[in-house]
Amino acid sequence: MKYGITENRFTLGKIVATGAREFRANLWSILFIFLIVYLPINYALSYISVDWSEGPSGIRDYLRISLLCENLFGVLATMSLAFLVEASLKGTPLTPAQALGRALSRWPAALLTAILSAAILLALCCLLIIPGIIWSVYYVFVIYAVALREKIGLDALRYSKALVKGHWWGIAGCFIFIEVLRLLTMLLLAFISALLGPEESRLFELLSDTATDISSAPFIAMIIVLFLNRDALAHSGAPQEEPAPGLPASSNQAPDIIEPR
Repeated sequence: MKYGITENRFTLGKIVATGAREFRANLWSILFIFLIVYLPINYALSYISVDWSEGPSGIRDYLRISLLCENLFGVLATMSLAFLVEASLKGTPLTPAQALGRALSRWPAALLTAILSAAILLALCCLLIIPGIIWSVYYVFVIYAVALREKIGLDALRYSKALVKGHWWGIAGCFIFIEVLRLLTMLLLAFISALLGPEESRLFELLSDTATDISSAPFIAMIIVLFLNRDALAHSGAPQEEPAPGLPASSNQAPDIIEPR
C-alpha cells in the first residue's frame, strides 16, 4: 500500500494528512456516492415539520427519525468510502458504482452488527457509564471490519476490539481529535448556512444539509486510514505503539470488564 501504511505506525498528523489526501484523490467518487445516499434522506427529512418553539420536545421526533435514517442508510456511504480508500491505497482504484455495490452487499451484515453492538453498549451504559465508554472505543472499527474484512456480528466486534486492545488511549485520542474537527466543521457550515440561507427555503435547506453530510467524508477517511494502519501492523508482526514515556506498559490499555462471547 501507499505511504508505508503497512510498515510503520502512523502518527496522528500522518493519519490526518493521509485521510485528507485520500479524500481529495477520490473527491468526485465521494461526491457521487454521498449525493446518491444523502440527497433522498435529506429530501424526506425536509418534509417533516418541526415545532422549534416547543424546545426539546418539539424536535424529539425529528431527531429520532433523522438518527434512524442516518443509521440505516448513512452506513452505505461510510462503507463505500472505506472501499474507495482501501482500493486507492492499494493502487487499484474503484469506480463509485463498484464501491457502492460492495457496500450494498455488506449492508445486511452491517445493520445486524450495528444492532448487536448498540445492544451491548446500551447494556454496559445501564450498568455503569465507564464500561460503556471503554467499549465504545473498542468497537470504533466495527463498521470497517464488516465492510473490508467481511466480518459479521460478534466476529466483527472481536476483530475491532483486538485492534484496539493494548492501544486504547492512543486510538481514543485520535478518534476524539478527528471527531472534534468534524464537529467544528459541521458547526461552521451550519453557521454560514444560517447567515446566508433564505428563510423557509426547502431547496437551500436540502443543499445545506447534504453539504454538511459531505463535509464529514474527509474525517471518515481519516478513521479509515487509522483502521487500515492498525490492521496492517496487527497482522504483520511489526512493532506496535509504545507506552507514553514515564508510564508503565499497562497504562496504555483500558481495563477489560466484560468480554462478549
